[in-house]
Amino acid sequence: MVQLRPYQKQKIQEIYEAWQNHRSVMLQMPTGTGKTVLFNQIVKDELANNSKVLIIAHRKELIDQNVARLWNDFRIQAGTITANGQCDSSIPVQVAMIQTLSNRNKQEVLDFNPSTVIVDEAHHVPAKSYRELWETYPDAKFLGVTATPIRLNGEGFKDLFDTLIVSKSIKEFIEDGYLAKVKYIGRPPLLPKIDLSDIAIIGGDYDSDQLSEKMCEEAVMANLIKSYLDHAKGKKMIVFAVTTDHSKSIAERYQSAGFTATHIDSDTSQKERNEIINKFRSGEIRILSNVGIISEGFDVPDCEVVQLARPTKSLVMYLQQVGRCMRPSRSKPYSIVLDNVGLYDEFGSPKDHRDWSLEAITRAKPDNIGGDSNEKFAREPLEEVDETLIVLEDVEMNTVDELKDN
Repeated sequence: MVQLRPYQKQKIQEIYEAWQNHRSVMLQMPTGTGKTVLFNQIVKDELANNSKVLIIAHRKELIDQNVARLWNDFRIQAGTITANGQCDSSIPVQVAMIQTLSNRNKQEVLDFNPSTVIVDEAHHVPAKSYRELWETYPDAKFLGVTATPIRLNGEGFKDLFDTLIVSKSIKEFIEDGYLAKVKYIGRPPLLPKIDLSDIAIIGGDYDSDQLSEKMCEEAVMANLIKSYLDHAKGKKMIVFAVTTDHSKSIAERYQSAGFTATHIDSDTSQKERNEIINKFRSGEIRILSNVGIISEGFDVPDCEVVQLARPTKSLVMYLQQVGRCMRPSRSKPYSIVLDNVGLYDEFGSPKDHRDWSLEAITRAKPDNIGGDSNEKFAREPLEEVDETLIVLEDVEMNTVDELKDN
């Protein structure tokens, strides 16, 4: 059975205290600090009070993970509400994808009437499909959990959540030993950024097809391999790519360089996906390139390196991706971030303090990162630029300025 950490016990107590005055509570805790264990303990507590619990997520991987963790950690059997299957409403804990609930017959959904609804990765809730949950289960209390309570368009959460419980910062979790120390390696401060001025912005972020074409340019692809050879050779690494074609090209590049690498995305069959992830966990595969699969809910504590090969305007995506290597493990003294696309300049350090809020916002960068980072440096043709990355944050140092002083 799992043993809760002191801060998890504290946040559970705060959640129950908040529920005394509020129907809907959001909890923020950084990636890798045990949100799933925390809300599964709440599931156990609710079952002891003869309550029914519905857990909601937006991807099948998260559904499978939640079902497995409930059983492995707490010996709690959970049913699943699937697109075509029959819901066994006699099982008091059900796990479902939000898309499934939206597409199921309304009466079938109501056959299971939970008193508690838990929403995993709750930064997605402003979507219409999530909003309907509050109307479908008007008597239930809600808990939303997320590492990043922020939306790309700045939309807030106050219409769905009554209060926000915020945990310690990533920096504090590192200092306490609950997250791995980070060596952050990225583009030198005076290096011109990759020119993305001709890439269209759709829904607040770069158009994937246009961005993929840019990121497949020879100079960019060659730099991915070079930075791995220079700073992380042989270590277990997850790469975040733009599109399937881009990810496959990255995997092929690493294979040609002599490394065991493969690609995974949402179209990879469940059987093949499980095989790939198991081989990555065992070390048979050292480099795993992916699109939209591993940024949320992927638990491989001994992953040593993440490589950022996807420019983005999303702080959520940035912190979720960096967090994949920050789970502590005895097999690694620290984690490494290879930032090949300048996200450090866009968002600052993952350890920067951020004032999370339910309010709508107009900017997603921390207060100590000023100016328009998209135009901060004069640009030069990519092929004329030295792409060598440098250490922006060492394991025992906090900022690039401290490194300069030393």
